Order: sequence, then C-alpha cells, then structure tokens
Amino acid sequence: MEKSVIVVVEPDKDYLSRLEMGLVKMFRKTADLELISEPEFFDEYFVLPKRIDLLIIDENMYTDRLRMHDIEKTFILTEAPEPEDSLEQEAVRLYKFCNLGALLGRIASVERTNSVTEERRTRVVTVISPSGGAGSTTVAMGICASMRENLKSAFYINPQMYQDFHYYLQSRDTLPTDVCMKMQEAGMELDQKIKASFLKEGFTYFPPLGSSRGSLGITEGAYLRLIENIVKSKEYDFVVIDLGNELSGDSVKFLDMANRVLTVTRQDAYAAFKLRILKKSMNFSDADKYIFICNHFDRQKENVLADPGSEYSAVIHEYIEADENAVAGGLEGLKNLDGMQRAAYMLI
Repeated sequence: MEKSVIVVVEPDKDYLSRLEMGLVKMFRKTADLELISEPEFFDEYFVLPKRIDLLIIDENMYTDRLRMHDIEKTFILTEAPEPEDSLEQEAVRLYKFCNLGALLGRIASVERTNSVTEERRTRVVTVISPSGGAGSTTVAMGICASMRENLKSAFYINPQMYQDFHYYLQSRDTLPTDVCMKMQEAGMELDQKIKASFLKEGFTYFPPLGSSRGSLGITEGAYLRLIENIVKSKEYDFVVIDLGNELSGDSVKFLDMANRVLTVTRQDAYAAFKLRILKKSMNFSDADKYIFICNHFDRQKENVLADPGSEYSAVIHEYIEADENAVAGGLEGLKNLDGMQRAAYMLI
C-alpha cells in the first residue's frame, strides 16, 4: 500500500516536536512525515511542484502560492481560539493550543477519510483490568466521550455481572424488561426493539441492567451476539467493551473479537502484582493489539510500574492523571482528564 505524504510547517520547534510525536504514533505505518521549521527550507522545499496528502501549516507561513501544488487537504494552525469553518474548500483552521489529542484526532479522521485503500469498518476495543478499582469503566467511558472530540462515533457496552456505569451519565434508565427477555433468546437478532433501547449522551450506549445479569438469565453469549451484530451494521466507528476484571473462560471471546485491548492498572505494588499475574495467564505478544494504561496516576506517589529495580515494572503506553473532581464531573470530566484524549487517539 502506497503511503500518504504528510508535511508539517511550524516555526515553533518545541510545538513541532510535540506534534511530531503524536503524528508518528498515529501514522508511522501509513504515512511519510516531512517536518519544516526554517523559512529558508520552506521556500526551497516548495520551489518544485509537490504532491501532498496532508499539509499542516502555521497560519503565518501559509501563502496563496501553495495552491499551485497538488495538496489534498490543508490544516492551518491558528492562534485564534474561536472555532471557524473552512477558509476555503481545501483548507481548515485548527486552534493550535487546544487539547493536542483532539487536534491530532481531527487530523487522523481526515487522513483516513481521504484514504481510498482503507475499508470502512467498525473497530472493537475491549477494556480490561487485572484488579478491581483500577478504573476500567472510567477509562472506557472517557475514551468514548473523547471519540466525539476526534470526530468518531462510539458505542459503549458493558457485559459485566453487576453494572453501575450509569453513575457517570445523566440518565439513570436501565434496560427495559421486554428487551431483557429478548436477550434471553438463543437466536437473538439486532431488531428494531433492541435498537430502540439504545441511549445516547455524546456516544451511544447499551443501557445497564436493573439487577445482576445472572438473576435476569442473560449470558455473556447474548452480549457477544449483540456486539457481533452491531459490528456487522457498520453504524459506529468503534465498539468499546468494558469487561473490567471479570476475566472468565468465556470472556476470552471478547478479547478475541477485539482489534485493540486496553489493560488498565494503577501504579501501586498490589495492582502491579495483579498485572504480572495476568501477563502470565495471557498472551500479550501482539504489541499492536495490547495497550497498557496506568489510571489514577499520582506523580507524588511511588510508581512501581516505572521502577526498573522492581520485579513488577511494566511498559505503560499512557498515564491518566488522578483527578477526583474531574471524575465526579461525569462524562465531561472524564474526557478532560489529562491523558484521556491521548489514550483515545492511540486507537484511531
């Protein structure tokens, strides 16, 4: 597959460095990246006609003569915080000092939309945790909320035995009784009655059960069939399965169907010990599939995961800062946790 060409023109070298790190994470396999910070090199680079898929350029460097080149899409980085629509058909303004994860997500969504080689599909993300209290639900729901900022649609579903995720939602509605009964059917299909039960608060979600899954006679298999049908419908960019620490033999099927698996842990010794046990029980050799998140991270406390002298040290791909006030703020607070947006665009 031919790689896209992405050119970044930004005179602020510190900002360019941070932007580069995010772009490399997202496009290391699909695009060639060219970075320009010096005006002299900028002039030299564009002397001859260029074919560019994405041009990301500081507003002070943008000139009309760039229209002479074959540029598929242009993002103009502006210091004006007010949202604006396109300057022209091929150029879009982006506020450069907004959340970097949201900015990169916007760029990623356009890059993939322009790619004719990538088939449109729904990707499945399963969120697990080796220990209770690590925050798999806050991470799963925060990522779903962040997807909207990244112009992606997400469907959240929680197949756990006891479901209380609606604590973070405005609605306290639970799954209607008639839909619970349909979930008990062996050949259950994604019909209009089930789809009508879906709720939405920024992202779409399957309502929580009013009592334990076991008492309602609903199996994990029913959730598997439901997820398979949602994926087949291709109505969402992502289906996020919040599996928590309920890792039984049947739960492996949720991991098998996932394109990415987020493993959520904490920085203390007990959580690190549980993570080590989990790693001995599962095959995490697929580095592209498995992502490790340290949630509720406190810089003032010991981080056993990062201690090279600890037997529990582990490679962590992203840290989400501890902020009780943000967590108490519902979905808006969750998506604004430091590290949440970065965790989200790792999936895009």
